[in-house]
Amino acid sequence: MPFAKDHPLLLPEVCLHISRFVTPKDAILYARVCKAWSDAFTSVVWHTVDFDAQERFINVDPSTVKKHGHRIRNIKGINDIRHLMVLQHPSICKLSALSIVMPAKASQAYCGDLLRQNAASITFLDISAVIQEDGLSSLAFPFDVVFLPPGIQSASRLTVLKIRDLSMTRNGFASLLRKCPSLKILHMYDVKLWSTSHINAFRHNMLTELEGPLKQVFRPNLEPLGPSILVHFPCLRSLYVSCAETPSARRSIYMRDQITRFCPLLSQVGLEMSVSFSTSLLSQTFQSLTSITVSKLSGSVITAILSHRETLTDISTLIPSYGYYTLKDVPELDTEQPTVFGWELQLIPQTCHLLKVLELPTYEMDVDDIEKTRWTCTKLEELYVRIRGLDTEEQIDRATDLWVYFRTMSQHSDGPHPLGASDDVTVKALCQENSIETRVARHLASFEKLTLVWLAPCHSPRIILSSYQSWPFIVAVSSLSRTPYPAHEFARRGTILSPRPFALRQRTVCKLSSLSVLLLSRHGFQEHCGDLLRQNAATLTTLDIRAKVLDGEISQESFPLDAISPPMENRATSRLTILKIGHLSLTRNGFSSLLRMCPALKRLSMNDVALLTTPCFEPYQHMGLMELDAPIDQVFIPDTGLFGGPSILAHFPRLQAFNTRLTERLSHVPYGDMRDQIKRYCPFLEGVGIDTPEIVSTSLLTDTFQTLTCITVRELSSNVILAILAHQGTLESLSTVRLQDYDEEQFLQLRVEQPSVTGQELQLIPHRCARLTTLALPQFEMGIEEVEKAGWSCTDLTDLYIRIRELNTPMKIDRAIKFWVYWRIFEHPSSAPIGAISYGNSIEERVARHLARFQRLQKVWLGRFILRTSLQGLERTFSSVVWHSIDFKAQKKFTDVDPAAVRKHGHHIRVIKDVKKGSHLQVLHNPSVCRLSKLSILVSPEASFQAYCGDFLRQNAASVTELCIEARRESSLVFPFDAVCIPIGSQATSKLSDLMIRRFQMTRDGLSSLLKMCPVLKSLCMTEVTLFNTSCYEPYQHTGLVEVGASLEQLFGLNADSTSSTDLSILVHFPRLELIRIWCSTASPVLPLSDMKTKVAQFCPRLSSVDLHGSSVVITSLLAQVFRWLSWIDVDTLSSGVIMAILGHQATLQGLRMAIPFRDYYQQDEVPELDQRQPTVSGWELQLIPQTCSRLVCMYIPFYEMDIDVIETTRWTCIELEDLFIRIRGLDTKDKIGRVMQLWVDYRKSLEEERGSCSEECTSSTSMDVDVDVESLLLGNSIEERVARLLVRFQGLRRVWLGHKIMYIDQNGGTPRWSGSSPPALY
Repeated sequence: MPFAKDHPLLLPEVCLHISRFVTPKDAILYARVCKAWSDAFTSVVWHTVDFDAQERFINVDPSTVKKHGHRIRNIKGINDIRHLMVLQHPSICKLSALSIVMPAKASQAYCGDLLRQNAASITFLDISAVIQEDGLSSLAFPFDVVFLPPGIQSASRLTVLKIRDLSMTRNGFASLLRKCPSLKILHMYDVKLWSTSHINAFRHNMLTELEGPLKQVFRPNLEPLGPSILVHFPCLRSLYVSCAETPSARRSIYMRDQITRFCPLLSQVGLEMSVSFSTSLLSQTFQSLTSITVSKLSGSVITAILSHRETLTDISTLIPSYGYYTLKDVPELDTEQPTVFGWELQLIPQTCHLLKVLELPTYEMDVDDIEKTRWTCTKLEELYVRIRGLDTEEQIDRATDLWVYFRTMSQHSDGPHPLGASDDVTVKALCQENSIETRVARHLASFEKLTLVWLAPCHSPRIILSSYQSWPFIVAVSSLSRTPYPAHEFARRGTILSPRPFALRQRTVCKLSSLSVLLLSRHGFQEHCGDLLRQNAATLTTLDIRAKVLDGEISQESFPLDAISPPMENRATSRLTILKIGHLSLTRNGFSSLLRMCPALKRLSMNDVALLTTPCFEPYQHMGLMELDAPIDQVFIPDTGLFGGPSILAHFPRLQAFNTRLTERLSHVPYGDMRDQIKRYCPFLEGVGIDTPEIVSTSLLTDTFQTLTCITVRELSSNVILAILAHQGTLESLSTVRLQDYDEEQFLQLRVEQPSVTGQELQLIPHRCARLTTLALPQFEMGIEEVEKAGWSCTDLTDLYIRIRELNTPMKIDRAIKFWVYWRIFEHPSSAPIGAISYGNSIEERVARHLARFQRLQKVWLGRFILRTSLQGLERTFSSVVWHSIDFKAQKKFTDVDPAAVRKHGHHIRVIKDVKKGSHLQVLHNPSVCRLSKLSILVSPEASFQAYCGDFLRQNAASVTELCIEARRESSLVFPFDAVCIPIGSQATSKLSDLMIRRFQMTRDGLSSLLKMCPVLKSLCMTEVTLFNTSCYEPYQHTGLVEVGASLEQLFGLNADSTSSTDLSILVHFPRLELIRIWCSTASPVLPLSDMKTKVAQFCPRLSSVDLHGSSVVITSLLAQVFRWLSWIDVDTLSSGVIMAILGHQATLQGLRMAIPFRDYYQQDEVPELDQRQPTVSGWELQLIPQTCSRLVCMYIPFYEMDIDVIETTRWTCIELEDLFIRIRGLDTKDKIGRVMQLWVDYRKSLEEERGSCSEECTSSTSMDVDVDVESLLLGNSIEERVARLLVRFQGLRRVWLGHKIMYIDQNGGTPRWSGSSPPALY
């Protein structure tokens, strides 16, 4: 039966999910089911091509490869030219993994093509060469795989690289590392590295694992001798080496020096070598290791291993084969292994107290030896050993089952057996049993954190996973070649799929800002909950914690006070501002401690919290808490102990808002006592929320609370309204719902049953309460006649939430709001658009007239949605705001606007952009459009266009301050001097300050005339402007112009009709020029650099800033040989040459900035990707800029990542730095960047407070003293704290960008904030 079209199995997402679990053989069958399944399952069939297993693939038709080649992701076993020939198609361009043996030289071209077309996508590469008869490879490493083709903007994604039997130079090796910024794992075997006279020691800060022969690592070069390749890997953590020789003691010491010098972070080693060599390396070469893997154990190796016992967490031996852990039969022990006594093996777990993983699968332990010693590794998590006597699968099953049983019984005293054991087997009997299985199980159960155990190859490993369910559950580890989900996904599902067993470790959740917890009495839950609270104590701002109890019972669960305060090692204080507690108990002293731990607490909610009073009780007064939400009996009769205590209001002397309700346990409400306690403890109380019946609400408002400004009640009635009017002299806010607890969309559903209230009674509230600013009665309907008769006296009303009886449809509500807005905008109906408002008597117009009486009204809700608007001053500015800017590109329909409207409002227009057509000029051809300040126009060669353009430019010549005017390509138009010429008879002068000209023609005299017409001109940009010489030419010098931009040829080259290079540069016109912008489209300067240098020195002595756009060669040449002593440099790109040229201005340089692609680049919501088109610059080269430019104030380098390790090894001399816009490797998320900013602000405040408390002598300390103070404040080694350590050293730093938004600190003591505008930059 065919599937329906909407069947779930036909959905592409479902098909893709199913395809992850099928084998290629099954996928062939599924792909033939239907067309909907074909695409998903065909991708599985073509995902991997293995020439070793699929020999017939070389016979596949080329058209088939062309059709499905884009699906191939993994290729293995390429070792023949026929394999390469069948893969020669452009569609195979998305490989992620490739394993290839490079054939003879004749077929390297095919190999290069395959590598090049997949260079941007490969993440795993295993590449080797065929060995020649002489034992050496004649093939060089194919750098095609890392040098991406032109046009590809992304960097190489290669993370794992395996090289064998290839050759390259040491500088080529450095280039390989530089082109693979994401490389993490490198395997090198028999790679020939040829040294050169100068070795480029590029340092790759991402690579953490290196594997290869010992000689390859420490003696890599053929001739001449060079340093170890470890010099390239400062962040190396794992090193796996092999060697067949026995080294001398001198060589071991040499290797130790190399590791200490180049790889200080190395902590994990793997050694595949002889016993004597392993002993020598472990005892003399490596220090403080955390993980050791050896091929063989002996007494001497174990002794060497024990030298690392204070740091060692992982010990393992190499297994004979990949599938050793899943063999069906128990193999015989390797007789070639050195003899190791049982007591020697016991030394490892006996002395290594930090051990977490013990993996000795090829050695047998005796349970007698185990019981005689005491294993100190209490944190053991994984154990791979063989026990003498456990020889069958039945014995191993029983041992592991008993281990699980003992483990479970130690955690749960009652309940059913988790494994289904028989009833006659008791714990006591099992504990007294002395069988080999029971003894092993007892030993395993002594390790509380042990989660994975392997006892023999014939048995799958057992894993115990912690769970909040009634019992732990047990899963077996199996082998699967293709795992579609990561490990933590399988852990959640209760299944683990992995080629090798591993233990599950929970991720650290340490940055929560909001948390809601329901405490359960289940065993272990509260311990885990306490851990979660403790590790988030420094970041939580909102916490809702309750216990689950039966109705009417008093809680027996205590509040976890220890989980609220940050740890002692964390210097931050609690940020908790909102705390909700329910059904928990604590003493009054504990309650005071809770308040003391939360200095930032603003709002506290308590529900059925049992407070136990002690004989000695001193209430702590929290000066920051402003709002309390609790039942009446909880507040005024809080204590349940033998000793009475005061109201909890005694803790809150600054309380301003109190929300309360009535519980069934309170039989009598002590109104008089409550009034006395409020008057005594909370003199500033001015707002209440009462969720009680009508009688109680009336009594509370009348007898308990006095002079309230804000009232929220659940019910309104005649008596409640009269009680509210008792506060009419001070009342500013009245509502029947808590507005902060509802979204504006939810007001549509608020239809609560209320007591009958007449319209006249409702009108008493706005009529008598003259100070009312907020009125929210969304459950009641008012009649417009009653509203108009009442005469509301609350003229300062700002928020209004009411219903009008006749406004019962969304259309009517929208029309009433529209009328109100227009009424407020236009003081007279005649100034409003036709039909906008009138003096009619419709319900909408009457409501609008009523709303318009309140000049400060900002929020209005009439039953549909909340209209938020600020209308103050809008009457005078609305039209000017609407007509201020005209953009014909965005407002294409503006050409259809009525000429009468343009005549009426044309004087409001200030900015016009993108004028390109005659229709644009015709709609603007009105004398009222005469006050433009900014204009952008593209001039066409048509006579009609130029006529309209001339008129338009002339009538705005006296007001335009910024003008961008360009001609169409190949139009040969002369510059329209009308744009700047003031009409005859006008006494005004041109206000033009910024002028951009493009593709126009003019003479040199015309340029002088243009400059004369613009006396206040500050900036001039000329691109593709043709200048003609005249017979008599006197250059006019404009002393006000300080910024000019033009092409390199335009500034220094020939004129259009010149025949020599002796003509005066246009720089002669600008004697006070300070900034030059230069564009160059050629790869190198076409004019003599010496001539340009002479002209700059002769005509522009004040030049101090440049903005250069072009190739790195051009920028380097200009900075190094043309300009001198620059204080500000803007460039398009950075390179080694550019940086060296910049350093030529280090004595005067104050600002360095790279041009950003668009204006809001620094204000993006997400962290932008790095621009891969930029040339590669090493980390130490970037550090030369802040290290040598001591006067640097602003540094904007957003397209290169700096390494914090490199930064910390250098010393930035720019102590006056104010603006810093850089990227740090590792800060790649908004959360990390936000934490750095918060740490910087916090530490900055701490330093200022510490500096303020010191004497004047301490205040005038040097910057080195400040660094000492910073070190005392920042003790952590996380990337965030290390970056914050860098920032806080610069006392004048005010703006920082690290990849997401700009943090701004006011030097005058203002509050730090995220800046809403980008710094001045070029786009």
